[in-house]
Amino acid sequence: TMTIAEQRSDDQNVDGNRLPRQPRHALAGRVDVAGRWRSRLVSVWTSVHAQSGNYLDGANLRWIPGRSLFDAGIKAEVSPHWRVAATATNLLDLRVVQAPLDPAPRPDLTSTPLALADVAGFPLPGRSFFLSLEWSR
Repeated sequence: TMTIAEQRSDDQNVDGNRLPRQPRHALAGRVDVAGRWRSRLVSVWTSVHAQSGNYLDGANLRWIPGRSLFDAGIKAEVSPHWRVAATATNLLDLRVVQAPLDPAPRPDLTSTPLALADVAGFPLPGRSFFLSLEWSR
């Protein structure tokens, strides 16, 4: 998606600024492959979630950089009613992103490291693993 939205306000401090917590670009994609292996249903998948940088406040002073996160997983049938799944999120273990400094204080200092954050500014975890068991009738 691409969202171009700006604030309309009588307050000159925020009028015309980008909406806070609204990245201009967002992309989500997933590929699944399923089949039978030894007569059991097995599926594998991979996904990407990407977004551009965005502001955390209405005055457009607190900015967080964009990110691209990759996930993958596998699900296998262990009996007619039970499935087990393993998922890995943030496969590249992205924890720190470089935020540009504008204006740069020196020619050799044009960016600073920031913790990877969600659209509300909360830090996101690094690589994570999940194991789940699913039952259905």
